[in-house]
Amino acid sequence: MVELREPDIAEAAAIAELLNRDIQLRADLRCRDDFSTSAEGVLGTLAEWCQAKRAVSYAILADGVAVGVISLSQIDPMTRTGRIGYWVGSAHRRRGHCQAAFELVLREARRRGLREVSASIRRRHLASQRLWESFGATPEPKPTGHLLYTLSLRSVVSDQTSRDRRP
Repeated sequence: MVELREPDIAEAAAIAELLNRDIQLRADLRCRDDFSTSAEGVLGTLAEWCQAKRAVSYAILADGVAVGVISLSQIDPMTRTGRIGYWVGSAHRRRGHCQAAFELVLREARRRGLREVSASIRRRHLASQRLWESFGATPEPKPTGHLLYTLSLRSVVSDQTSRDRRP
């Protein structure tokens, strides 16, 4: 079972462990070679980032274990828009954790009154592209080489878990 929770110190320690030791994740996130963090560092960085980006960040928990992070950021109550970003440790991929977390954060976005969410995704991140497309989003090329995905929350049914989608 997947759930989202604002990370406590134990979950932050698990997140730090992933960030420090998961070689594939570090490459995906473009971490510097000398990057290292702690539970306290994770919590501090998330708090600062959330304040600066008008965001909320959650630990992605799979059966009670932190396997990644998902955030709803750039929350704009005037335009009722936001952005979604996420990562999952490489050992926990291809198990549906990110899709379940995405569904949960979409519910949170709707609960906050947002009408639209988006993300800028690198062309090589095919799994993220498939995830957004499975919810009906279509890509728009950006000059940076990324793809901009935008999803109207009005077009997403309330209970995504009841729908069949490709992984």
